[in-house]
Order: sequence, then C-alpha cells, then structure tokens
Amino acid sequence: MQYAVGHCGTAPAPTSAEAALREGVEAAAAARRLDDAFRSYLAERGAKPVPLADMTTLVTGIVGLRLAADAVLGLWRRACEPDSEPNRAEAGLVLLSAAGQISGWYQDLAAGLGHNASVRDPLPRNPAAEAQLVESLRRDLSDEHGQATDTAVRIIWTADHLDAARRLQPSLVAAARPDGPS
Repeated sequence: MQYAVGHCGTAPAPTSAEAALREGVEAAAAARRLDDAFRSYLAERGAKPVPLADMTTLVTGIVGLRLAADAVLGLWRRACEPDSEPNRAEAGLVLLSAAGQISGWYQDLAAGLGHNASVRDPLPRNPAAEAQLVESLRRDLSDEHGQATDTAVRIIWTADHLDAARRLQPSLVAAARPDGPS
C-alpha cells in the first residue's frame, strides 16, 4: 500500500520497486507453501480437525486476498512515474488508514487461527472514511478538460479492492468459528 500511496501526489515516499518486488516474491513463496500445506491436508487420512468446507473457505479467502493485493500493486506499477497531478495526500492517508485496519484484522485472524484463539468480528463499513475519500477526490477528480485523472481512477480502484478485502471477512469468520460466534 505504501507503494501505491507514494504515487498519490505528495504523500509519503513510495516503497522502492526493489522492495515491492521482494515482497511480491515473498508473497508468491508463501502462496506455494499454503498450496503445499493444503494439498497435504487433503491427502491425509483420518478425521480432520476442521471441516473440509471451512478449511477450503479459509484457503480460498487467502487466495482472494492475495489476488486483490496483486491487482492493487498492478494498478500502481503501470503508472510510469510518481504522480505529477494535484496533491492527493489526503486520499493517500485515507487509503493507508483503511489498509492498516484491514491488514490488522487479517493479522489478528492469522494469530487466532494459529493459537486456536477467538476470531474478531468482521470490520464494519466506515462511511465517514468513504465520504472523506470521495470529498478528497471530488476536488481533483477531473483534469482541466473535465476528464477523470489516471491517479484518481487508481485511487478509486484501490479503495474498492480494500473494501473487497473487508467484505471477505464475514465468510472467513464463519469458517473460523464453525460453532458460531464466540
């Protein structure tokens, strides 16, 4: 997310391309490890401690989250240069805040699953942050010809991918809590 926000005007400096690439390689390696572990889980004989449907939901949820992250990164990598359009630092801060909350929730989910602890409730929509993002973009959404700017469109798509990650949470909570809410 830092990489994307670094391309939103005068927000914090972008993460270097090398660091973004390294993180992508690490994410791909983690995805391969997850795939191997899931295949082993499927191949094991005997009773499964977690119902197959719930385990599949959790694994495919992780895959969906990774696809959303790859999509966001791809949006911003295609931007040739850091943004030379008007300042969108406020929009970048809104995105970083949302990304931090969503990332924190997924970290808590992983910790809860790893230690058989309770799983947090899904994050609710944040209409105030959505309105703040819309207002920050409304000021700069169009160029001098009335056309939507490329960066504004990428910001909107990034916000949508973050919201998709948030909307995925209820199904993951249901799978992680097979006996109902804790």
